[in-house]
Amino acid sequence: MSRILLVDDETNLRHTVGYALRREGHEVATAEDGEKGLEVFRATKPDLVILDLMLPRMDGLAVCRAIRRESDVPVIMLTARDTELDTVVGLEVGADDYLTKPFSMVELIARIRAMLRRAAPRHGAPPERAGASRWRAPRSTSSRVSSTCWRIWRGRPAGSSPASSFSLRSGALTTPAIPAPSTRT
Repeated sequence: MSRILLVDDETNLRHTVGYALRREGHEVATAEDGEKGLEVFRATKPDLVILDLMLPRMDGLAVCRAIRRESDVPVIMLTARDTELDTVVGLEVGADDYLTKPFSMVELIARIRAMLRRAAPRHGAPPERAGASRWRAPRSTSSRVSSTCWRIWRGRPAGSSPASSFSLRSGALTTPAIPAPSTRT
C-alpha cells in the first residue's frame, strides 16, 4: 500500500480523488492549502504527491520547490492551468508529471501506478543510486564480460564484438529480465 498526499483547495476534488485512491488500496492524506500540504508532507513522508498549482497561502510551485529541496518523491501537478508555459514551468520546477483539469480519473490512476512503479526501486535511495538495487550480477558463472577488450565469454571465448553489440550483450548478461545470448554454434 502506498501513501499518497493530495494537496488541492477544492473540497469535492479531494473527496472524489481520495475515494478513488483508497479504493485502489492507497493510504491518502489531504491538505487544502500549500502550507498545510508541506506540513502534512513532512509528517507523513508520502510515496507520491498530487499537487494543485493554484493554492491559498502558498502556491503549488513554491510547495513543489520546497518538496524538491527535501525529497525526490514523485510529484504530479493536477491543475486547471493548461497553457504550454504552465506545463513547462511546472515540470521545470520539479514536477514529474502534469495533468490538467478536467481530467479522467482512469488516466490519473494509470499515471499514479506508472509513477509508483518507477519509484519503487529507489525507495529510500538517493536519486543518483536510484534503481541500483534492481541490477544483479549474472547468476551463471560461465558468463563473463570484459569491458577493456570488448569480449564476451559464455563457457568459452566468443571473439570480439563491436562496442554497440557489446553494450547490448553486456546489458543482457547483467539484466535478470533478459536471457544471456548464446554463443553455441
